[in-house]
Amino acid sequence: MPRALPGSAWIVVFSLLFFRVITYALTDFSVSGDGVSYMKTASFIGSHRILPPLSIQPHAYAWLLSWFQVNKDSALSLQRIGRVQQFLDFSIIVTLCWLALNLLGRSRQRLLVGAWILIILQPFTGIWSRTIYSEQAVSFFSFAGFLVLSIFLFSRQRKLISQLGIAAAGLALGLASILRSDVLALNTVILIGLVIYLALFAGDWLRWRRIKIVTLLLSYMAVPLLMSTYQYASSHEFGVFNNKRSHEGYFGWVRTWPATPKEYEVFAFFSGRDLWTVENYPAKAFDSQNEKRTFSMIMDQWKMQYLAPSATIDDRFRALANQKIMKHPIRHYLLIPVQRIYYFWINNDGSQFYTVPFGLQRPLSTAVVGLITLSRFLVITLFLVGVSGLLLKFKRNQWTYQPESWLCLFSAISCLYVILRTLELGFLSSFMIAGLMELRFISIAMPFWVVGALLGTRMLAKRA
Repeated sequence: MPRALPGSAWIVVFSLLFFRVITYALTDFSVSGDGVSYMKTASFIGSHRILPPLSIQPHAYAWLLSWFQVNKDSALSLQRIGRVQQFLDFSIIVTLCWLALNLLGRSRQRLLVGAWILIILQPFTGIWSRTIYSEQAVSFFSFAGFLVLSIFLFSRQRKLISQLGIAAAGLALGLASILRSDVLALNTVILIGLVIYLALFAGDWLRWRRIKIVTLLLSYMAVPLLMSTYQYASSHEFGVFNNKRSHEGYFGWVRTWPATPKEYEVFAFFSGRDLWTVENYPAKAFDSQNEKRTFSMIMDQWKMQYLAPSATIDDRFRALANQKIMKHPIRHYLLIPVQRIYYFWINNDGSQFYTVPFGLQRPLSTAVVGLITLSRFLVITLFLVGVSGLLLKFKRNQWTYQPESWLCLFSAISCLYVILRTLELGFLSSFMIAGLMELRFISIAMPFWVVGALLGTRMLAKRA
C-alpha cells in the first residue's frame, strides 16, 4: 500500500490553493476588444429574448452572458461574470491536481507534491479569466467534455449512468464548439478521429459500446442544432456564425508579411488606424519600392473614404496580396505560419496574472516574469517528452483496453488537442483575417498542455 501524504504536504497544497483564491479576489475585471461586442449582444439578448443577425462571432457566449442581466447593472454583472470564470479556472486547477495523482501515484510523494505546487501556481489556465472573452469558458467545457468522455467510454457503471455521462460529455463539447467557430472544427475533427480509431483498432471493444458512440455524436450535434434553430427563429438565418468579413483585401495583405505581435496589434486592428501610413509600416512589409508606392496610393485613397468598406479598394489590396503570395508561396504558407506558431508558445504571457492584482513593480515584477517564463519552458519540455512517449506506446501496441485505460485515452486526446490547435492556428494564419496572432487563441489548449506535461513527468519518473 502506498504511504499517505504527510500533513505538511497537505498544508502546503491548501495554502497555495488559498493563495490562488486571494489572487482571484484582488483581480479587477476588464472589458475591451471583442468583450465590448459580447456585452452589447448580451444586453440585446437579455432585453429582446432573441438573437441578433448572424455575425463572424457566434452569439452563444453572449447568450451565456445574458443570464447575468448585463443590461440592468453592467458593473455588478461584470463582477458576476468574472467570478464565474475564475471558478471555472479553479475547477480546472483542482481537476489537474486529481489527474496528477492518477498519473504520478502516491508512491512518488515529492514528485506529486511538486507537480501540485506547479499546477496551482501556474497562470496559464487562468490568464483570460479576468476579461470578458470566450476563451475561459471554451477551455473549461472542452477540457471537462473530453475528460468525462474518456472516463465513461471505459466505464463499467450501470448502463443508464454511463449513458448519461457520455451525453453530458457530448453536450459540454457541443457547447464549447458553438462558443468559437474555430473550436467547432477542432472538436469535430478530434471526435471523428476518435471514432475512426476505435473502429479500426478496437473493433471487438467497440462492438459492445456502439450505443455510447451514438449517444456521444447525437448529444454533440444537438447543441449547434438547437442554437441554429434559435437563430432561425430570431432572424430567419440558420447557423451559428457567418463568414462575411469586411476589408478582406487589406487584412489579406497584412497576412503576407511576418509581423511581430506588437506590429500585429497596430496594423491588424482598426484601433491602430491612425498609424496606417506607409511610413509607419516596417520595411519587411514590402518586397519592393514599387509595392510600397502602390500600397501608399491605395491607402491614401482609402483614407479619403474614411476607411469605409469599399469593394474597389478591397480588390486592389487583394491583388497586391496575391502578387506577393505568387512570388513567395513558401514564405506565405510555411514560414509565416511557423513564425506565428513560435510566438504563440515562446512568450512571457501569463505574468500579468500575478503582477497586475498585486501591483508588482520592478525588480519584483521582473523576477515573476522570469519565473513564469522558465516554468513555460519546463512545461513545453515535459509536454514534448509526453508526446514522444505516447507515440512509442502506440507504436509498440502497448494500449490495453481496461477500465483504467481512460487515463491513457485522455492523455492521448490532450496531446492531440494541443498539437491540432497549434497546427490549426498556423493554418488559419495564412487564410483568416490578418492572420491569427492573439495569444488568447492558444489559451484554450492550456489545460490539455499541462496534462501532456504530467504524462511526460510520469515517463521520466519511470526511467529514473
